[in-house]
Amino acid sequence: MSSNECPADTLPHRRDRLLDSPPTERVTYRERTGTLEAIDALVDRGEYPNRSAALRAATRQLVSAELRGGDNA
Repeated sequence: MSSNECPADTLPHRRDRLLDSPPTERVTYRERTGTLEAIDALVDRGEYPNRSAALRAATRQLVSAELRGGDNA
């Protein structure tokens, strides 16, 4: 085993992480390039670990605002 390899039983297993998390579904949609570039900039600054986390945070914020009455504009 090389110095950068780990035994399989010490690695975090994706399946274990999924079992510990709330159920999720994959959602696919199209977004404007500029918006994705802005999301990528947030990821690059370390605000979010990846695009998915940024989109989940934005979705939670939208749903929360809408459930509180949202913007009547």
